[in-house]
Amino acid sequence: MRAEKRLTTTALWRTVNGMNLNGAEVDTLVALVEQGPLWDGDVPSKTGRDRLIDRGLATRVVVKGEDGWTAASYTGRDAYRALYPGPDGPAETIKQAMLMRNARTLDEVQAVAELLVRRAVELGVVLSIEQRSVPPLAMGNYVTEVSVRKAREPG
Repeated sequence: MRAEKRLTTTALWRTVNGMNLNGAEVDTLVALVEQGPLWDGDVPSKTGRDRLIDRGLATRVVVKGEDGWTAASYTGRDAYRALYPGPDGPAETIKQAMLMRNARTLDEVQAVAELLVRRAVELGVVLSIEQRSVPPLAMGNYVTEVSVRKAREPG
């Protein structure tokens, strides 16, 4: 069994759209966007839920005639997309943000890259990711460049 390298970042506070969100708020927002609406007993943090509601990132809702539920608002959705950005800023979709959030191991990053390549093929574009050395030339002194161009028509 090989050891898995984990790519992780830890922060007590995350800033999104000018708001500082603590861990309870981030965990609750993630749960509401990915699994919501949630029954009050199922939210990761009631304090986090209350703060999200106060900030307009979540709202109380009625589900099938029952109150006691909370859901992410559209503003909460936008905050979630900004927390887990794509290459050019906030993720374009919740699905893209989820892929970025969940890519924690080298194998998962590889899977996300393969999804991106398949999507490029579907769109008829060529995706290139290259590393270019930059001065002063030394081990590890490089930049990673991404480019996209329209695929040539088969002729």
